[in-house]
Amino acid sequence: MEAKNNLDIIAYMNSFSPRTTPNATIRGMLINSQKNNPKSQGKNYSLSDLCNPLRLYFQIKYPKKFQPTLETQKLFALGNMVHGIMGKAIEKMPDFVDTESNLDGNFLGIPVRGRIDAETKDSIFEFKSKGELPKTIEEVFEKYPQDVEQLGFYSFLDPLHRKENYLIFVSQDGKFQLKAFKFVIKSVKGIGNELINRIELLKKVLSGEEPPSVFLKCRHCNKDCILNEEDLCEYINNNSLGCCIKQFVELIPSEEMEGRLSELLEIKGFEDIFSIYNIITSRKTLNESTTDLELEPFEGDELKRRSQVYFEELFYKSDLNISGKSYKEIKENNKIQDIYLKKNNFIKIGDEIYPCLIQASMAVSSSSLKNPHPYKIGELAILSSLTGFNKGYILIYYPNLSDEIRAFEITFEFNKDAMRKIREIVEILRSKDISKINLLPECPDFIHKKNCQFKDTCKI
Repeated sequence: MEAKNNLDIIAYMNSFSPRTTPNATIRGMLINSQKNNPKSQGKNYSLSDLCNPLRLYFQIKYPKKFQPTLETQKLFALGNMVHGIMGKAIEKMPDFVDTESNLDGNFLGIPVRGRIDAETKDSIFEFKSKGELPKTIEEVFEKYPQDVEQLGFYSFLDPLHRKENYLIFVSQDGKFQLKAFKFVIKSVKGIGNELINRIELLKKVLSGEEPPSVFLKCRHCNKDCILNEEDLCEYINNNSLGCCIKQFVELIPSEEMEGRLSELLEIKGFEDIFSIYNIITSRKTLNESTTDLELEPFEGDELKRRSQVYFEELFYKSDLNISGKSYKEIKENNKIQDIYLKKNNFIKIGDEIYPCLIQASMAVSSSSLKNPHPYKIGELAILSSLTGFNKGYILIYYPNLSDEIRAFEITFEFNKDAMRKIREIVEILRSKDISKINLLPECPDFIHKKNCQFKDTCKI
């Protein structure tokens, strides 16, 4: 491995003779999904966004300026990891149905869409990662009204109208401490009326009929918010917006569900779970796991994030999306169980399933439409090798190029060295032995260009 020390893992995985072929069929299916699901925020609202209405107002009014705080970005990434691991626990329940299921209010004439974390035959599950778990029911309503509203609105949109759902709070310390609440629906109609009222009020605020102050302040209000710094927000001292559906639901602490989930979870800390990104940036990952420094969060692009969410939504609504059962089977066959795989890392083509990457590219040059970037090809190679495939797909949405969509089929000629390399990286990351950093491949150039905080101590 040291002999190829100067070769980052992306370049290494690109050495397995990838052949790229455009796929017109998949592209056409996504374009059809695009036609049926227009991007306009005026057409459909994200249900989770509606639970923080003033923030959504700012997102719509200042789409190029609005940015989540760095702390929010860190928590968002952490939350995704929690959702994935908790979803794995739900999959072990005998009445498991699916994870990341879409709910579409358009069937009820309501322009809203959402995606529930997990569902069983009798219940919807919503997971929320928190720095501090709530101790009482009143604390949930007071501190996390948006979480209550979100599950309540899901319950209204649910065609099955399941009466007993679950709101699960999970600690962010990697120990997976749980606080579970049974979520009993007392009035579906009342919840639905509040959802409709929220949308109508938002429309009035956007049109100028009502002032933004009717939403009081953002539910994740932070004084470091760029809107506050630029004097674009005057609501920071307002009271918080209360839970609008409190009278229509009942929360009941559920030690029974806490125990059931704890048994189903093969408890692992975050330090024992790796993403493909961790494999690609293995030196940075090892440095982060062994340092006492305060880590610098990734500064994401809000427009890119929203484009990514939109494109993933198109994928989920197409016939390319795999079932929860298929997802479970693929994960069980993952050659390295410590590497976390997402459901949308796979695509269904007829009766076959293949690895897949879904990307929103902010490229502005039309030459980008011809081929995926080598970085994405290398990432797909890692995913394909892990799951035993020599073929996969990269789907790309280009919001800056007239909303073009491209689909590419990539084939590889792997040998045993591909998996050996990945296993060696994972073993070193598991060991947390900083003395082995020279045995890891270099991080890709974009890590260095972003002025990595470990550049002075990382041995290159």
